[in-house]
Amino acid sequence: MPHQIGGLRGVKVVEFRAGLSALLLVVRSTSRVYRDALELLGDPVPSTFVKSMVTRLDRQYLTPLLAALTQLADALDDHGSPIDYQRRRSLADTGLAIDRRAYRQLVARNGWRTPTDRSLDALDRYLTAMWTGTLTDSDPRLNDLRFRADPAVRAFLLDQAAGHMKRRGIDEPVTWEPSPEWVSGIPWPGTEPADISAEEFRRTAARHHKITDVADSLGIGIEHARLYVELASTISTVQRKPLVSPRGPQTVVPDAATLHDLYVTQGLSLRKMGKTTGSSVEVLKAVLQEAGVVIRQPRERASWGYRLDRDWLYEQYAVKCRGFAEIAEEVEMNVRTVRRIARTLGFSIRRHAGVPRDFIETTRGLDLPPAVYQAFCGRNAVQRVRNVSLLIVTPRCRRLQQPAASTWQTFNGRR
Repeated sequence: MPHQIGGLRGVKVVEFRAGLSALLLVVRSTSRVYRDALELLGDPVPSTFVKSMVTRLDRQYLTPLLAALTQLADALDDHGSPIDYQRRRSLADTGLAIDRRAYRQLVARNGWRTPTDRSLDALDRYLTAMWTGTLTDSDPRLNDLRFRADPAVRAFLLDQAAGHMKRRGIDEPVTWEPSPEWVSGIPWPGTEPADISAEEFRRTAARHHKITDVADSLGIGIEHARLYVELASTISTVQRKPLVSPRGPQTVVPDAATLHDLYVTQGLSLRKMGKTTGSSVEVLKAVLQEAGVVIRQPRERASWGYRLDRDWLYEQYAVKCRGFAEIAEEVEMNVRTVRRIARTLGFSIRRHAGVPRDFIETTRGLDLPPAVYQAFCGRNAVQRVRNVSLLIVTPRCRRLQQPAASTWQTFNGRR
C-alpha cells in the first residue's frame, strides 16, 4: 500500500493495521459484521474506521489488499501461527521488565551514557510491545527507539524476551513474520523493501535525522522503515557523538562486592575507581547506589578509618612494634592520622619508640617471636641487646642465649 494510506505520512498506522487485522478475521468468518471481528481483537478501533478503509480506498488499492488478506487467511488456516499472543498478553503484567544490572553492564561495555529512569522505562515498554506483538504502539518514545535503537540494544531486548518466555515455560519464537510465499501475484505499489540494500538504508539513515525524511528518500512508509530496521537487526541507525576519545577496550563493570571494597573499604574516589576498573563514573555510581552504598558528597573525604585494615595495623604496631612514622610512610598517610586510627581502634599507645626503622626490612622473611620485637624497642635498644648478648655466657642464661644471639647475628650481619 502507498505510505499515505492510514493518514497523512502514515500517522494512523496503528489504527490502519488494526483494521487490517479485523478484515483478516472477516475473510473466513460466518459473520460479516466488523464489530464482531473487532471484539475478538479487544476493540482497538471503531467499526466505522474499518468501514471507511474499505469505502475510501480506490479499487486499484482495494482489490490487491483484499486478495492479499484472503491468501494470508488461507495460509494461516493451513499453517497456523507459532505465537500465542493471547497467552502472552495475559502474562504481560507479571513483572515484565528488563534486567537493570545486565543493561548497565552493556552500557559500560559500549561506553554509553548512564541510562536515566525515563530511558529504562522506555526499554520496558519496548520489551512489552515485543512480547505482546504491539510494536505499532503510538508512543513516540517507543517508536523512536524502534528506529534509532542500537543493534546491541535490540539484541539485548530479544535476549530478555526469550529469557522471560523460558522462565514461564513458553516454547515460542520471540517474533515471527509470515512467509513471503504465502501471498503471491499482488502488484505491490511503491518501493519493495527487499530491493533496498542494507548499506543504502544505513547511509540514508545517517544522512537524515528524522525518520520521515529517511522514509521519503527511500520511497517507503514510516512503519516500513521501522520494520526494516527491526528485521535487519544489524543495521545501525544511531546518530551518536562520541563522548570522549577512545581510551582502549572497555571492561565489564565489577560486581557490587568488589566496588564496595574499593569505595568503602579502601576509600577510593569514583574517578580513581574508574581508572582502575575501566568503567565510567556514572556507571560505577549507579551500581553502588543500587547496592545501597551512600555516595559521598563532592569534596567529602572518605573516612580514614576504612583505609587501614585493623588486623594489619595491629600486627605492624602492637606485634612488630613499628613506629607510627614508619607505618605512615608505607601507607602514604599523615602520622597523626595513623595514631588517631590506632587510638580509635582501641590500641594501647606505647610511650617509647618502636623498633629501628630498618629492623623490619632487615628481618623480613624471618619468623621471629614477639619477644624479639619487644627487645629491640625504645631508645638505645640495639646497644642494649648487644650488651645482653655479651653477658649471656653462664649456664643459667642459656635459655636466653640462643634466640638473642641468633637474632643479633642476623640483624648485625644484614646491617
